[in-house]
Amino acid sequence: MNTTEDHFQKGWALHEKNRLEEAAEEYRKALEIDPDFSLVRSNLGMVYKLQGKMDDAIREWEQTLNRDVSNVMVRMNTEDWLKEAKALRDERSKTIIDYDSAVKSYMEELGKASDKWFVAYDALARIGQPAIEQLIENLKSENDLLRNRSIDLLAKIGDRRAIEPLKEASKISEHDFRNITKLTGKSRAINMGGMNIEVSVSDMLKEYRRLAHNAMKKIEKL
Repeated sequence: MNTTEDHFQKGWALHEKNRLEEAAEEYRKALEIDPDFSLVRSNLGMVYKLQGKMDDAIREWEQTLNRDVSNVMVRMNTEDWLKEAKALRDERSKTIIDYDSAVKSYMEELGKASDKWFVAYDALARIGQPAIEQLIENLKSENDLLRNRSIDLLAKIGDRRAIEPLKEASKISEHDFRNITKLTGKSRAINMGGMNIEVSVSDMLKEYRRLAHNAMKKIEKL
């Protein structure tokens, strides 16, 4: 007979392989044996989120926090995931009437170093084609966050109009990259986890080219 730990380990292995339905089944079996296994319940919530089952994810995370969670990291992660899920659910419930205004508003949020940018990201991904032209324009933005998140969104939406601009971005010269980013020195201080870290222009350029190249290839395969 499999134990709670056995089902958890099987579920986690399947989770890592993105075999989500099978992972969820193993997690549920573990919870049938021990309903208070907070890590398993929190992980089940994440599987539901990845499956697009936001209400189910929220239910599991709320139940996780309503029980005695002794593991500090599990509690903190669950609190963060629950907060994000509720924000996404609330945003998705809104009806977009004026797409131009919505795209403009979400673009402003997308480029911010805030804890809500993911809401704008999700909304723009759902809006899709009406956001493409502005996302392409963002490839030349001085804002590093806006530029890189826009590349990711272009790949996610998959509109072929983005292929040529991404191809150009993947081969951009250092001179043109400096013009875009307004960089004059050898590096830029980037805030990562509350700490300012110096990143060289060379590394930033390589990363920009890599992101653009991968996004272009992803769209070409669609």
